[in-house]
Amino acid sequence: TVYAAAFDFAGNMSEQKTIQVSVDGDVPVFDHDYTNNIVGEKTDSFDVFFNVTDSSGIENILVSIQGYDKKITLENLSNGDYKFTVPNDVGDGHLSIVITATDKCKKTSTLTLTATLDSKSPVLEFTNIEANGSTKQTNSSPVVNISYSDETSGVTKIEYKFLYKSSSDVNYSDFKEYDNPNASGT
Repeated sequence: TVYAAAFDFAGNMSEQKTIQVSVDGDVPVFDHDYTNNIVGEKTDSFDVFFNVTDSSGIENILVSIQGYDKKITLENLSNGDYKFTVPNDVGDGHLSIVITATDKCKKTSTLTLTATLDSKSPVLEFTNIEANGSTKQTNSSPVVNISYSDETSGVTKIEYKFLYKSSSDVNYSDFKEYDNPNASGT
């Protein structure tokens, strides 16, 4: 507690004033379950959970997503636990989520999380197949070429199977997985 009074040259004293002062050596401290601050890859809107505490108390928390100008609504769950939803309309891409906590003594701390929102499916096309299904190849092992792309997170694997005729029999192969597509998309 601080007590103060002012005196003039004639010896008059002002009314004594007191104020309670707290010393805050801490900044807000964040805790969460995201390894390396990476929320992950998502295909739809998603919730983010975190905890923030401070010995003087939390006065304000602001959540922003880089490139997104709408307000993010924060839900106080209890005991410093919070949650908010990243909506679909942030758009596909790599997201930088910035959470700033301010304590009662106006000290701030910032947590930056990253995530990828990818709501669009990859595109796959046959590149050497005619409209009638012919490859115009006459050898016994025809090659079927495809192109593929994904605007946001990339293509990690391709699954395929064949329908083939052997004499008069029609056969299907089992699905096979190609899990090393090259960067050029072919």
